[in-house]
Amino acid sequence: MKKIIISSFFLISSILFISLALWSDNKDAIFAKTKECVETKFKEKNQEWVWSITNPIYPKRYLVCKWDTPEKAIYQAMLDGLFSEADLEVENYLKIISGKNYTVELGNEISDNFNISSNSGSFYNKYKKICDWKVVEYSAEFVEKYGSWYLSTDKNIKDFLKDDKSSSKCTNLFNTKVKAYEDVAFAMLKRNKVDAYSTDKKTFLDKVKDNYEKLLVKFDRYIWELWLVNDKWNPNKDTKNAKNTWWKK
Repeated sequence: MKKIIISSFFLISSILFISLALWSDNKDAIFAKTKECVETKFKEKNQEWVWSITNPIYPKRYLVCKWDTPEKAIYQAMLDGLFSEADLEVENYLKIISGKNYTVELGNEISDNFNISSNSGSFYNKYKKICDWKVVEYSAEFVEKYGSWYLSTDKNIKDFLKDDKSSSKCTNLFNTKVKAYEDVAFAMLKRNKVDAYSTDKKTFLDKVKDNYEKLLVKFDRYIWELWLVNDKWNPNKDTKNAKNTWWKK
């Protein structure tokens, strides 16, 4: 038992370490891609090359980098990276539930994950945290790290984004995103339910067929026994093929 506890401790510790390492790598990667976006667009002024910058989380996707000021470009590139982190987590969750059948418990779990709830670890709250403060803090940290030349005005980037109402725009975006993911989750479960019903239906019909055949055998036997009883209770019945001498047997 002690060995199991120790092994579990090391396993959990390893998972936490790997998670923290990946988080750190993602942050560095997001900063690097944001820097590439802003410098390519505003320093090198290479508008065509901007569209070929890859997303740090999804290398097969392109990073969103299209705004008209450095502040907006920083914010949008940073947001794209952070949202992609959350997207990856959601999509891994969808893969896990894709093979499950619908249950009330699982339905409640999905609703809790994709709607306003007290579950701080829900996907909804993770996106909300990004919009509420994380993307702004990352943007400010980016400017502090790489220099104020990234700013197009004398305003602090936090004040710029506040005046631009970036948070409300972000909220509208993530509400649309989590609703779409929730719809996908329930659609998959409904599909699984239909598939399961089709399998259950075939099994049910096979059982009905088998039971019906057994019923026919029993019914035939019942009719035969009924005829026999009827014949026995009518000993004076004249038949060509049988003599009513059952009582002698």
